Amino acid sequence: MGKKYKVRLTEQDLIDLISKQVTGKGATDIIKDYVGKILNPKSSTSTDSTDKIKDNPSMLGDKESDIKSITTTDDDFYKEVLSCVGAKPTKDNMSFMYAWRQAEGGKATNNPFNTTQKMAGATNYNSVGVKNYQTQEDGIESTCKTLKNGRYNDIIDGLKNDVGLFELSRMKGLKTWGTGALLAKVADGYLKGSSPKPPYIA
Repeated sequence: MGKKYKVRLTEQDLIDLISKQVTGKGATDIIKDYVGKILNPKSSTSTDSTDKIKDNPSMLGDKESDIKSITTTDDDFYKEVLSCVGAKPTKDNMSFMYAWRQAEGGKATNNPFNTTQKMAGATNYNSVGVKNYQTQEDGIESTCKTLKNGRYNDIIDGLKNDVGLFELSRMKGLKTWGTGALLAKVADGYLKGSSPKPPYIA
């Protein structure tokens, strides 16, 4: 067996090490508080810093890279939509598509994001005008046309720039689409470790 060595770290050493993993507004104070608890567990009376970090995914620098990745039988649909708007099927972009689909949760045929875009041969899925499309190709084209109609440019730009699941799930265009708050909730679940569960595309 190799020799064991003891390494002494100062409080500032610990702060510097943790700072490389945690970023964002207020992060420095929380890190100092957290390190203080490690070094003086009995004297610390402040709120648990780890809880603060967990409750604010925007402070978790590369947390998106830890999202549990899955491959669904519908990945081609999502990838085609991403390609149509000029975005790449990165891990975060795909996670966003899963979260969006999961938040929508509808059963309209070939229409995972519940668009109302008209298409030859399409029928109404509900009274709001969400469509059932005859083929996946029709669904992909309709979804792409809707995204490109000028009201969702922030979503498209976010996908193109691969800004990450947290930022994507907060895009203003999602409120216009009608999925905003729920999608953010689903995305936050992913960021905290939940496995994506996008419903099958009918």
